[in-house]
Amino acid sequence: LDRHWPSEQFYSYIRSKGPSYNPRELYNRLKEIIKIVNPDFDYNGITINKNCEAKPHKDGNNMGNGIIVGVGDYTGGDLCVLDEESKTIYVNDLKYNFLEFNGGKHLHWNTPILSGTKYTIIWFNNQICNKSNLFLNK
Repeated sequence: LDRHWPSEQFYSYIRSKGPSYNPRELYNRLKEIIKIVNPDFDYNGITINKNCEAKPHKDGNNMGNGIIVGVGDYTGGDLCVLDEESKTIYVNDLKYNFLEFNGGKHLHWNTPILSGTKYTIIWFNNQICNKSNLFLNK
């Protein structure tokens, strides 16, 4: 299964719509993408970041794995994930590549974005979303 095409289509959609995109249409496209990438993945939140350069951190209130992908016309901005047991740092190029990992368990951060505009899309499970009854309409 080629997992690049849904994120490439998404980026084409964002570029074509600019700031005038329809939030419901965007949400539906993101639901379609995750069903292609991992039909069994359970999530209760989606985050879209623009040009985020995160310092080393662990995600608070996360439950289990999330899935992240980068889209855009950027260079740099790799996601670094520390495996604390082996003391190994994994450097992941997210540009049109999906990565599933536990951001609440593993320390992670980004390298600087060198050029262009980077969007990251993250599907995740969050304890606060569960407690507040703000569930996504899947």
